[in-house]
Amino acid sequence: MLFEEKQQEQVPQEQQQQEPQQATQIRAVYPEDMDWDALREQIKREVEEHLALAKKVVEVERTLELVRKPQEILQLASEAAKYLFDIIRKRPDWIVVIEGREFLTFPAWQTLASFFGLYPSIVDIKEIRDAENFTVGFEVTAAVYNKYGEEITRAVARADRYEKVPEYEYVVDKTGKRRRGQLLGYKPRFEHASNQVLLAMAQTRAMRRALWQILNFVVALQGYEPTPAEEIDESEVKAR
Repeated sequence: MLFEEKQQEQVPQEQQQQEPQQATQIRAVYPEDMDWDALREQIKREVEEHLALAKKVVEVERTLELVRKPQEILQLASEAAKYLFDIIRKRPDWIVVIEGREFLTFPAWQTLASFFGLYPSIVDIKEIRDAENFTVGFEVTAAVYNKYGEEITRAVARADRYEKVPEYEYVVDKTGKRRRGQLLGYKPRFEHASNQVLLAMAQTRAMRRALWQILNFVVALQGYEPTPAEEIDESEVKAR
């Protein structure tokens, strides 16, 4: 009896010794027996299903935005204009006053765009060359994208050495203030500017114009001039 009990006690010990060996053998042959092509196809299907679901969620969110009522759109626009006004009060350099009218510079337009999840980006740059093949300017295309990465609008602008700006005679009146007098003529805007300056100006103009196409009504709600400051010629403002 004692011998049999000892045998029974030894059996589990032998099984315990064999189990790790069996487990090791299973792990060793597992990769060879696995159908990796089938596994890859399964993972691919699952990824595609998740991407399709994410796309549907985005489409639903976008649809909800598009079906907003006009009064909701105006309310959002008014709130954005108010916030912009609060920021501009702390950044007066974001405004250019011409003939008593206030025009917003590019940083103000860019800040306003961020309120709506919009951002401008340069999509194309072309050099403008003269007859002798020297670079005299740049033509830039900019696009505005929403938070989903979709293009909303785009605009083209240029800056070159052929541009001219009005030059005025300035006089001091009886009060000591310096006022603009008669028009003397026109002078080159970028006569001594480098190509980098021309390119930067063309890029800014293109992005600003693209933003203007969709945000000009928001700016007008707060009483600012909807035309970007850099697009205004002082002689045009006076003639209005």
